Amino acid sequence: MTRCNYRSLIVKVKGKRSVMDMENEGQAPQIEYNVGKNNWFFSAPTLAAVVISTAIIVYFAIYMIGDPSIVSKVAGIIACTLYVGYISYYFVMYIHSRRYTTQKAVLTGEYLESYCKDGIKRFALSDIVFSMSYSSSSKLCVITATESDYMVLNCSCSYLFTKGGKEIITPFYELNSFFKNYNDKHVDYIKNRRYGKRNPFNVPHFVFEIEFYTKKAKKFIGKVRDSFPARAGVFERRANWMGKAGYRAKVVGIGGSALSFLEHKMVVFFDHKCGPDLAEYSVLLDGGGVCDFEPGDHLILGDERYQILAVGEVANKNLEALGHAVIKFDGKTSAELPGCFHVEAKEIVEITTGLSVVFC
Repeated sequence: MTRCNYRSLIVKVKGKRSVMDMENEGQAPQIEYNVGKNNWFFSAPTLAAVVISTAIIVYFAIYMIGDPSIVSKVAGIIACTLYVGYISYYFVMYIHSRRYTTQKAVLTGEYLESYCKDGIKRFALSDIVFSMSYSSSSKLCVITATESDYMVLNCSCSYLFTKGGKEIITPFYELNSFFKNYNDKHVDYIKNRRYGKRNPFNVPHFVFEIEFYTKKAKKFIGKVRDSFPARAGVFERRANWMGKAGYRAKVVGIGGSALSFLEHKMVVFFDHKCGPDLAEYSVLLDGGGVCDFEPGDHLILGDERYQILAVGEVANKNLEALGHAVIKFDGKTSAELPGCFHVEAKEIVEITTGLSVVFC
């Protein structure tokens, strides 16, 4: 596998178009996250929480220091000392992290690129071997890594509460979904009370929120990268599909005998314009798209994703031309019939009118 010279691909941003922008003219981004002039709003909820909590703790520490009890005085001094140290460390790292706040991120069929004050970093998708997400009440992060380097894309949750913030943050969610959906070893760390015990890393959350490129972060990412390696080439292949329509449809009708196939772990799809004899035994779809699917692609029914394991000789042709497909949820890796798609042997979602059906 050909490796990029990452050192030569980091250039300084000086308010002008980068060398890479000019060299890759015409490569339209498939996902582009751009904060524009809003990047000053970085981690506002976190800063507000820090200021409020600092005021409360300092107030009680002063109150305890003023108490005539020696125990209270000592406890107040210890609390004040520890918290001041904690806050000082946080703000030093916060100021340092401003250099690495993501101002723009671009995903195409060939590369992932990140822009920040420190410069521009690019990874060829074929070189990415690890992906991870981190989310908390104040920060969203997507971390990707090659065998020799890593990239942190970060976004403040503050945009959810600003005018036009939804338009800013939506592409970031799309970036996150791209890596999360197509990497079966993607690490998803959610920091809140419900998921608090899901952190197996034993590192402070600072590593995810402000310590983007410290020695501690580098050591941590190197460790989890080796523990959760992605399948070779998975991101490059999936990004190449992003620019294609795939096949998208909705269930608009269910034949009287269509659901009887479920007991055989099978669903039969047909376009809603088919004749009544076929409609009686089919789940009827309204939609369409370009079909050239193969093992490794996915079928998405509603919110449930199934990996395609085998594709019959005429399955793609039938789906594109007739809206017809036979889906077998049996986990087999070789097609039994020419018109069959075999997918993972997972529980079949409830088939109802309005259910979305996507091949991608």
